[in-house]
Amino acid sequence: MNRVLVADDDPGVRSVFAETLLDEGFEVAEAENGKVAVSMCREFSPDVVILDVFMPEQDGIETLAALRRGGFTGKVITCSGGGFSENYDFLKATGQLGADLVLQKPVTPDELVQGVRRCLAGGAGR
Repeated sequence: MNRVLVADDDPGVRSVFAETLLDEGFEVAEAENGKVAVSMCREFSPDVVILDVFMPEQDGIETLAALRRGGFTGKVITCSGGGFSENYDFLKATGQLGADLVLQKPVTPDELVQGVRRCLAGGAGR
């Protein structure tokens, strides 16, 4: 059974993502911020980590960098409903920093499941 870690500071989003993935047969763990996600990766050993870009404590960009620096070789999906400043697209930047897939919120259940499956199959799409 493939393991997925969902890291999002919004408990509603976390819950919907987790339930959707559980219903599809994935083993799921949840983290409320990036620091917790990095710690949980060591114990849970997920195949895929789903990161919200904007979280307190440690955002998705910092978390992605920490995971890669720490040797995490699993797949990383970043998602956000915002992430634009005047001259910078934070979500797009996560793809350049090593995310395997970038999803713009709102993410439908089908998009989420297909994205996780595509990553697990070795595909990516930024």
